[in-house]
Amino acid sequence: MALAAATWAVSPHATAAPPSADDFQVTYYLTDEEGNRDRKLTLQDMQQFWNRARCECKQKIRVEITMRAMQAIDPVQLQTFVGPNCDIAQLGNTSQYLPCVLLDTSFPMAFSTTRSFEFEPIWLAAGVEPGSPQSIDEARPAGSCDTGQGAAGIWMCAENGQQAQCQQEEFFLTDTENLNVPEGQTKAGIAYDFTAPVAPPTSFDIKTGDGAVEISWQLDATGDISGFRVLCAHESGAPVEGKGIDPPSPTAINLGNVYYTAEHLCPDGPFGEE
Repeated sequence: MALAAATWAVSPHATAAPPSADDFQVTYYLTDEEGNRDRKLTLQDMQQFWNRARCECKQKIRVEITMRAMQAIDPVQLQTFVGPNCDIAQLGNTSQYLPCVLLDTSFPMAFSTTRSFEFEPIWLAAGVEPGSPQSIDEARPAGSCDTGQGAAGIWMCAENGQQAQCQQEEFFLTDTENLNVPEGQTKAGIAYDFTAPVAPPTSFDIKTGDGAVEISWQLDATGDISGFRVLCAHESGAPVEGKGIDPPSPTAINLGNVYYTAEHLCPDGPFGEE
């Protein structure tokens, strides 16, 4: 079987330019309970998947970053982060945002082949704890899975060498750049919501029928990534035989009709921990 070797050719007359978001492609994937790469995140996953249970179970997100084509890019040092508002947070002069966790430091040529990184959902919401190393191998998150709501993702900056750390204007790729959100949709990062629902359902109505019960309620839209479970029991309080929630698949497409807690998703403890 013949094998074809791919090579990158750059014109010797090409003028080097600073890296831009158009030079890189970012793709997010799910991982299973063993940490193996699974399917690519869909638009629905990007908008609704990452709740408190996923955070508490430490279900990692895999990101793959590739240079689109070997352009004549300045050989400047690149830094890759994950988190919210990393361009502002990196300055470290605001109490609202702490520096994002650092995934990688390398040069553009390193991305001529696909590079992959993994991170826990907590890093979507939390910066690095003050005094902690910033590298993901040693960093401690300044937060927990109890609170946090927003959207975040990968950020990249190119150091100009004038200052030790990336400055706000040096970030060229933000958390809204990825191949998971289809063209035609508004660019967005990964939505997360670790906070308990702020608007409980109201206007409950129950109708009984022949061997069935119809339950309805009103829920004002709040943008929460959350759900409510309807519990069923005998008049005595004993569980109904043959009814209950089936063990969930960590990578199944979530249609929004079943909400899992960490006790259901990872009953034996967080993924990857003995």
